[in-house]
Formats: sequence, structure tokens, C-alpha cells
Amino acid sequence: MDERERYEMGRNVILEVWGREHGGEILNQWAQLAPDLERQIVSHLYGDLWTRPAPDRKTRSLVNVATLTALHRPNQLRIHIVGALSNGATEQEITEVILQVGLLAGFPTSWDALIACRQVFQDYRDGRFSESGDGREAMAPSFGR
Repeated sequence: MDERERYEMGRNVILEVWGREHGGEILNQWAQLAPDLERQIVSHLYGDLWTRPAPDRKTRSLVNVATLTALHRPNQLRIHIVGALSNGATEQEITEVILQVGLLAGFPTSWDALIACRQVFQDYRDGRFSESGDGREAMAPSFGR
């Protein structure tokens, strides 16, 4: 498979997980910040890794939530909490993953992640990440705005 095919596969994953509007916003922001990094993320992370047969997207999303919590990356964590919800994870599953991380990475780590969860969960419940909702404001902190 060539680079273009890998990129298109990765782009499709992003648009399926975060929706056309919000996924498109993510892609646009990455491209504005660093076009070369955007191509690498889309082609490799999503085109190569997220299209592998296992684990399923829900599990991949929960792994991302755990990793970003442990690394204390709140901006990316918010985006991946939305992705986890879109991929079928429940609020309880996400919360439990974060609590588990806190046992290994420290309670302040899970506390900060749970603060991010509270707002994302509410925005998600309010439909701000649906195709008809306006998630730009909710996503803005994830892009440093």
C-alpha cells in the first residue's frame, strides 16, 4: 500500500470516529500546526495502526485515554474522550480506566483527567459533538484556543 492509500485510510478512520465536521476540524488544525506531522499521524497512527484487525476501536480509544491520562496530556485527552464515546465506550468505562491509571501514575493525574471528563461528558450529552451540534467551542481547548 502506498503513502496516499495509507493517508486516505487514516483520514477515513478519523472522519468515522469524530464525524465529518469534528474530524475535519481536527485534520485542519493539525495541517495548520504542522503539515508534515499531520501526514505522519494520519498515515501511520490511523492509516496503519487503527486499521489493524485487533483490537476494536473502543479498546483502542480506551488505551488512548489511559495513555494520555498517564502522560498528563489534557488537550489530546479531551479529543480522545470524545473518540472513546463515539466508539461505544461508556462514561463509566472511561472513568474506570482513568481511576486505574491513577493507581499507577498518581492520583493527581487521574484527578486532572476526571476534570476534563466532566466537561466533555456534559458537552457530549448536550449533543455538541453530533454532526448537527457545534463542537468547535468544546474542542477549542484541545487546540490551544
